Amino acid sequence: MIRQYIFFCTLFLLFGHYLAAQQPHKATLVEINGEQMLIGKVTFSDILHNFPEWKSEYDTAAVDINFVQKLNQYPDSLHILLFLGTWCPDSRHGVPPFMKSWEKVQNPRLSLQIVAVDREKTDPDDLAQTWHIERVPTFVVLKGKKEIGRLVEIPVVTFTQDLLHMLEQQAPTPTGGK
Repeated sequence: MIRQYIFFCTLFLLFGHYLAAQQPHKATLVEINGEQMLIGKVTFSDILHNFPEWKSEYDTAAVDINFVQKLNQYPDSLHILLFLGTWCPDSRHGVPPFMKSWEKVQNPRLSLQIVAVDREKTDPDDLAQTWHIERVPTFVVLKGKKEIGRLVEIPVVTFTQDLLHMLEQQAPTPTGGK
């Protein structure tokens, strides 16, 4: 009986530590010059929860089925750092349609980290400074640890279509071979 008690206490402590380590973001809602904004690593849910106008953009956006299908089949690892401003109209109009489609992608090789910045393009972890972010939204696209391109502020077509175009310009890593 005492062994079971110790086992469950240990399991509880380890599980609690695991959950604490799984916190991938630290959203901070701040007010600067009377304007509320999120800064730092955030989830898209954080944005939708705090900014109803973003939710309205998201709700009216259509899923880009071509984008979803092509990314579901994308063979390489890809990581996107998305820098945005919750205060920024370009972010508010461009990011929700991208996210509506991104959320439908089911490819474990693809990942996305959202970093919210203030009007000075700063964040608590200095990621915007590290990546030399000058305008938002900026999608920094990484294949492995190498930056392969950026989508900045205003899309040529849409951010989903522009990302597909960028990836089509890159030669995928061979998956088999002769």
